[in-house]
Amino acid sequence: MQYVGLIFIFFMATFAPNVQASTDMVNANLESFFAGMAFLALLSCMQHKQSIIHRAFNLLSGVAVLSFLSINSSILLITFVLLVSAQAIYLLTTVKGNKVVKIGMLVTLSLIVFLSSLVWLSILPASVIALVIIPLLLSQSTETSLIEVPGFAASNIDEQYAASSGQGTSLPDRALLKQAFNQWQQNGGKTCIFVLIKFEGLNDINQRLGRELSDVLLTQLASKVKKQLDHEALITILELDEEHIKLAQLSNVDFVFVIGTNEHQHLHEKLIQKIQVATEQASVINGHSQNILLRAAFAKGDENSTIENLIEHTYLAIDSVQCEGDRIAQYQPEMSTDQQAQLKIIGELAVLNFDDAFELHFHPVVELESNKIEFVELLLRWKHPEKGLLSASSFVEEIRLAGLAYEVAIWVFEKAAEISLVLKCQNMNVPVSINLFGAELLQDEFIEKVDSILTEHKLTSQDIIIECPANILTNFDDSGSTMLKRLKAIGLPICLDDVGASPLSLANLSFMPLNYIKIDEHLIEELSRNVNARSLLSGIIDMGNNLQTKVICEGIESEKLLEFIKGFNCYGAQGYVFTRPLNSDGLTSWIMQWQKKLDDKIVPYHLE
Repeated sequence: MQYVGLIFIFFMATFAPNVQASTDMVNANLESFFAGMAFLALLSCMQHKQSIIHRAFNLLSGVAVLSFLSINSSILLITFVLLVSAQAIYLLTTVKGNKVVKIGMLVTLSLIVFLSSLVWLSILPASVIALVIIPLLLSQSTETSLIEVPGFAASNIDEQYAASSGQGTSLPDRALLKQAFNQWQQNGGKTCIFVLIKFEGLNDINQRLGRELSDVLLTQLASKVKKQLDHEALITILELDEEHIKLAQLSNVDFVFVIGTNEHQHLHEKLIQKIQVATEQASVINGHSQNILLRAAFAKGDENSTIENLIEHTYLAIDSVQCEGDRIAQYQPEMSTDQQAQLKIIGELAVLNFDDAFELHFHPVVELESNKIEFVELLLRWKHPEKGLLSASSFVEEIRLAGLAYEVAIWVFEKAAEISLVLKCQNMNVPVSINLFGAELLQDEFIEKVDSILTEHKLTSQDIIIECPANILTNFDDSGSTMLKRLKAIGLPICLDDVGASPLSLANLSFMPLNYIKIDEHLIEELSRNVNARSLLSGIIDMGNNLQTKVICEGIESEKLLEFIKGFNCYGAQGYVFTRPLNSDGLTSWIMQWQKKLDDKIVPYHLE
């Protein structure tokens, strides 16, 4: 609109003399017409949101032009020029925004002064002034959207804050965070540290206690966090009633603050530590003690950073925070590269034909006392056209993100049922196990489908074992327990996998309907080297035995490690010492060879 106004002014300055020469008889009517147009333009301009000073300049300039067209006084013409000049100087010195717009304002001001001079010298008719003010006023809608006037922002801060604090925490939202960050950059800010903190466990509390109590807890957490953020190096996101608010809320459980300097090394780590201590102390609500876990990530920014990029970077980093001992992650540029690679995998998974792309491999679990096969675990593999054969661990997260966890799990279960049926037809009484992908599979639809597949293949519930990763039971609640009990009610044996690889309250084990516990290979390897920690392994095995749950040690790759776990009265083992995972097409022949060695009193696996 700014450029339309300039073109309009040039056009009228060029052709106005000719128009006057040929229309002297209607000049008075033209001036009345242009005065009416100027009045309408003034009314239109007043409808736009502006600061009080900006609005006053526009109003006075419009009134000066209308008065000049009525009286044709040189004083009014000079007043108009002075008002427009003052308005331009005010905007140029106070606004923060588009440089092109500022240049356009200077050019427009110069043209207005030039054309006004020609009108004052009677070279151009008085109606030209109306033709100057009309595009000038109409351009205000675009001009004020491209520049940021402090007075306007301040006059609307209350309603912005009121709109942003609707989640019950009375904290500014993303829009106010962006405004404060842009202000910090324009004030000369060079380097910063952007910190994202996320609270885990609120969704479970929401389900158990209800939304109202969950909101109360969230408000308590936000208050505790705010009290820790009193350092002068933090950017003030909102100043309200003499309170400097330095915390913003991105979503229900995600909060951010920004350290606006690098002068205080490790300040972000100290603040996160203080927030952890303050917020992870149990809160008592309605007689219930609630524990909340905190995850945090940070990214470094500079004068060229945008708030959108910093938010994206910290979310990428916080996704890498996996375990209890590593709650703080720093964004690294390769995380963005990893995200692109992940998006590519998700796209490939979305169009896969499972029967063509996937296959199952097997890995046996051996009962240590007799060397009999307790069951065989079926492992998902992807025959990737570029990367070769991929294990499930390299794409299981992408399966979840692609929304395919249920479909893939059902495909695996159906294939497991087919394999189990083949084993039964061969008179091989060896169960098979499959792995669940996550807690989202502990739902009614999945359990009903599993029951249907067992019936369709004429299998008993003891023919297939369900392995649940221990990390999905970290925040074990009544709903998770109910689903496991439903699987147990069908008769499916349950195995808790990867115990020791992620935090798990051992007290919960006594409430889980488990048939097997698998101790993670990394824990086994660590305990085999650390004499002082071996009592932990012994305690887990003894607890499993007392609960009538069979304990299996994973990752047994050598005879030495095998002998180590035998000394702890462990029920079974799984690992490369017996065999590496093999294609399930050869399962029946492999079991036959294993059983033949047992019948011949030969150790069925290779000894060092």
